[in-house]
Amino acid sequence: MLTLPGLAVFLQENNCDCERIAHETPIRSALDAKQYFDLTKAALDNRLLSMDYIYGGSGDELHTLKIAPAEVVRLNRILAFVV
Repeated sequence: MLTLPGLAVFLQENNCDCERIAHETPIRSALDAKQYFDLTKAALDNRLLSMDYIYGGSGDELHTLKIAPAEVVRLNRILAFVV
């Protein structure tokens, strides 16, 4: 697993459409995330591709990764999507 600085380098080297979002308190659950993000826009399957951005863990509980779905597909070996 990459460190936060390592993740930043990886995403920059790959010209990734993304952003690291800092927050003052850790996000350890959906309840914690609710104060920062609109959870009605969350999805766990191929519906992610229709979203403008996906928000997820960055390896640091005080930072959230905001990334375009196409970048997730491009930077990973996606074998299948849940239908």
